[in-house]
Amino acid sequence: MKRFIALMLSCVFAFACTGCSEIEKEHFDKSMYTDMEGTATIDQSVKVSIDPEVLGKAVVEITSDMSEVYDGESIDENSFSPESETYSSYADEFLNEFLNEIRIALDEDKMFSYSVNTEGGMNFDDGYSDQHMTVSFNNITLDCGNVYGRGDKVYMDKKLFYTLGAINYIYDTYTLGEYFNALDEFFADKEYVSMSYENVMAGMGSGDVATAMAGNALQKQSEVMYEQVKEVLVGFDSGCVTRIENGTRFELDSDEFADLSTRFATYLRQHSESASQLVNDYMALVFATSMDIYGSDTEDILGTYEDMEISSDDVIMAMEGLKEAVNSPEYKTIFDTLKINLVNDITTVDNTRVDKAVYTGTYNEGTAFTIEAVNTVASTESYDFTNLDEVNSAEYSELFNKLMDFQMDLYSGDYTLSADYVCPDCGETFAYTDTAYCNKCGFVHDYYEYDENCDKQPGCELAAEANQVIA
Repeated sequence: MKRFIALMLSCVFAFACTGCSEIEKEHFDKSMYTDMEGTATIDQSVKVSIDPEVLGKAVVEITSDMSEVYDGESIDENSFSPESETYSSYADEFLNEFLNEIRIALDEDKMFSYSVNTEGGMNFDDGYSDQHMTVSFNNITLDCGNVYGRGDKVYMDKKLFYTLGAINYIYDTYTLGEYFNALDEFFADKEYVSMSYENVMAGMGSGDVATAMAGNALQKQSEVMYEQVKEVLVGFDSGCVTRIENGTRFELDSDEFADLSTRFATYLRQHSESASQLVNDYMALVFATSMDIYGSDTEDILGTYEDMEISSDDVIMAMEGLKEAVNSPEYKTIFDTLKINLVNDITTVDNTRVDKAVYTGTYNEGTAFTIEAVNTVASTESYDFTNLDEVNSAEYSELFNKLMDFQMDLYSGDYTLSADYVCPDCGETFAYTDTAYCNKCGFVHDYYEYDENCDKQPGCELAAEANQVIA
């Protein structure tokens, strides 16, 4: 587990900021906004678009090629090759079933799209920010309310949690109602949920997670961490950053990933001591932040951190695992089939900075998926921030525990989709098993354990009666 953590965090650091060349420093310094001062307007969006048919075809081919890799022998061209009738029949059947099962989540063109958008203002000097958030799912846009940053505190509109519940339980109106009731009870006369970072403990560079930080703790610690990453990677140049009009570009193609990862793993093996310290400091920050956000027991958090401490040897073994993985036949199959490309442009025109990152996956000249993140920051002389001096807010840690209790009750049966069925003829009780479409009556209704005595299910009757009442 420790080596897996070391591997994941090392890769995050590599692609978050990397390189010793001046152009790479310029690019990643701008991505962290460490040079920004004063007040600015901010417009952020993250959009995910998926063509399930193209992606599904890529998955079928990858699965077929993987079978060949695992079997260690070529697939019979007459039985399951991409050109064979058997393969074509299987692929068509798989795709049709797949598309039918997820049809409810697709738009009119059988595409899936999802986006999160925020807009507002930011004061980089004191950590103040006002942002309004919306979430779009295909053709539906939901208002998630406002999120405010005030130095070491964040205030979130309660509307956000009602909206998230509507998304999570959109196809389950009974549970959604119970979820809303739980939120009503929790919020009462409160309008906001607040999270405080004023006690974030990290002790960067010392390993002492009991060192308290003060003043814009999370942002300042992120900047400290960024500088530490640059020190560790001072001798590593990705070669992926180039200059473009009005800015710089980081670009990585599918066929370059293995080489970059191999070079990075080799470099980090030679700097395993500083890398392990970096990973441990980052984990300390994550655990300390969790303590502030979730109100977790301090001793449990510190105990977990101590158990997960990464050594130099852990980093070395993790890098060996990374090199083996990215040069394996499995990875080659995936990256050769589903071409993945990342382009991150950071440009500045007239005091407006645009940071745009686009991830794409293509298959046979079709776009399987696109993930686009755009952050536009425009300097301004002033911004009218909302006054939050007298707002009535609830602690996020309390809300988190409330929602966890709701989930536990949901799984344990206190909030059930349907009650067990008591047969009016024989008096026996039969447990609820499923809710699904019924070919017999044409309605979606509940199913129960088979009633051997009466040889019937009540679902068709109840669904028909409910339909008559609605009609």
